[in-house]
Amino acid sequence: MLKGYVINLDQRPDRLQRFNQHPDAKYFTRFSAIDKQVISALGEYHVFDTQRYLSVDNRPVTAGEIGCTLSHIGCWKLIAEDDQLNDEDFVVIAEDDVELVPRFSLYAQKLIESLQDPKESQIHFVVLQKLGLHSQAPFEVATETTTNFVCQKLAYAHQCIRDGSSLYLRGCPR
Repeated sequence: MLKGYVINLDQRPDRLQRFNQHPDAKYFTRFSAIDKQVISALGEYHVFDTQRYLSVDNRPVTAGEIGCTLSHIGCWKLIAEDDQLNDEDFVVIAEDDVELVPRFSLYAQKLIESLQDPKESQIHFVVLQKLGLHSQAPFEVATETTTNFVCQKLAYAHQCIRDGSSLYLRGCPR
């Protein structure tokens, strides 16, 4: 069964309402996003290594980026603590401004099944939709290796509408 989380700010029920209009939204549980206002009030450097970010990206990190990052980490924590998930399971994580393609759950389930093949056991993270990763083919797959994970990019025949839109599968770390 497909399982997912949708990250949504408390003050943006309109985004959640739009996301929930898709028939496959029923597979997603809302995760209350960490608001940049809270990050700013606490002081960015208290909750995030802002100096390390600056040294890596050559620019200061924003409170919104920190809130977004911590929201995704919060979803990963829920996945890691979910006793109903097995080590080979994947969970979908979406931001609320993502527009799911028609028959999203069918495509996602087929991809998850292919990733559960023992030959693909090294894959723990799969980008499904991100600005700049689009194609005309619904199942065009490219593999990229980094020091931390192998990433398969699945591109659908549409573009992300907003910068920062994100949709991906996350393996279940144990």
